[in-house]
Amino acid sequence: MIIGTKRDQKVGQKLVYDAAISVNAKLSSMIHHKAWNWGHARSDDLVTTLSRLPMIDFDEFDKAVWISSKLGSFSLANAWDQIRLRSSALNWWRIVWFAKAIPRYAFITWLAMRERLSTKERLASWGISCDMLCVLCRASIQYRDHLFFKCSFSQRFWRKIKSLCCQEDLDDEWENLISLGEKHWKGKNLSADCCRLGFSVVIYHIWAQRNAILQQGTARTEEQIVGIIK
Repeated sequence: MIIGTKRDQKVGQKLVYDAAISVNAKLSSMIHHKAWNWGHARSDDLVTTLSRLPMIDFDEFDKAVWISSKLGSFSLANAWDQIRLRSSALNWWRIVWFAKAIPRYAFITWLAMRERLSTKERLASWGISCDMLCVLCRASIQYRDHLFFKCSFSQRFWRKIKSLCCQEDLDDEWENLISLGEKHWKGKNLSADCCRLGFSVVIYHIWAQRNAILQQGTARTEEQIVGIIK
């Protein structure tokens, strides 16, 4: 190790200057007869620093230390924690991920929450030319909040699922519904599970219906989809 380089987090340029050593000095040049050999300190900071240096144990083999870990050992979890991008916590995660969640439903719901579904509005924003109208109702531009649940087809389907879940009072507006879910769809109680499952089921099947119309030219009625769910 070279003393005074930027890679060394504990030894800086000021210490190198105060110790009157070369910036290219190696650690081995600071050891003499198995002890530190720093010479005379020229500042109080250097005296303090040198007083904190541990004794050298030459009977112990060198070993690699992962400095980001308190124990000095490497782990994938710790490495990921160091490189990952951090953002504020999302309050809606319990709506999507819970013990009784069905993976394929939860995944599509997660994409909807993140506004990552390839709606026609998003396709157009990528420069892809397409008919912007919603394929389910042909009454509005297709975007996330229209599909869930301003679209007339989606509203009818959502109302049927709300009735099955005994939750007829749930909102049809996306933002209001998510806000309600963040506050009340928690824990392992039956009501919360029914709301979360019903919500994810509707998201999944509306998106599947949209894809079936676009890709295969086929469509099911709300009653047929409810029959599949039952």
